[in-house]
Amino acid sequence: MDRQHARQDARSRLRDTGIELGSTERVLLQVGRLEPRKGVLELADAFGASSSRDGARLVFVGSGSLEPALRRRAAATDGRIIIVGEADMDRVRLYLRAADVFVLNTLQDPNPLTPIEAAFAGLPLVVSAKAGNASEIIRPGLTGALITDPTHPHDGLDWALRSSDAQIADAGAAALA
Repeated sequence: MDRQHARQDARSRLRDTGIELGSTERVLLQVGRLEPRKGVLELADAFGASSSRDGARLVFVGSGSLEPALRRRAAATDGRIIIVGEADMDRVRLYLRAADVFVLNTLQDPNPLTPIEAAFAGLPLVVSAKAGNASEIIRPGLTGALITDPTHPHDGLDWALRSSDAQIADAGAAALA
């Protein structure tokens, strides 16, 4: 099954569980603990303020101390931000297949594995420069984009939201390779 069919199949399966991701929406996904060092509030705030977020959704998979604050921010975005909560590995893989872009806006993470899993899923990567392996996996414009300052992740978000579908598909293929 090619990437596009796998994505549509995953979105259909999620729809059956009450998570509605439109077939033409650009879905950005961050998987991880909802803790201060992961930059989740900064990412949600930047996405909420972006003029390019129409036709896009930001999905957080995970739980943690910032979940209530993140849910309040999500409530103010008319469904553009979705907080899934904790998920087992099968469910995480389903979200990876349903997504268009993987985001990791960490403020501090010495060697995160989630971007590697996302690359294996064929997703372009938008990763913070504060991630320990960012320089090894991010080739700006080729495999995705680097977030230079995770307290203001607008540069990475802009790439994820404004790139064409072809650029997103090419970056996902390059990340997988």
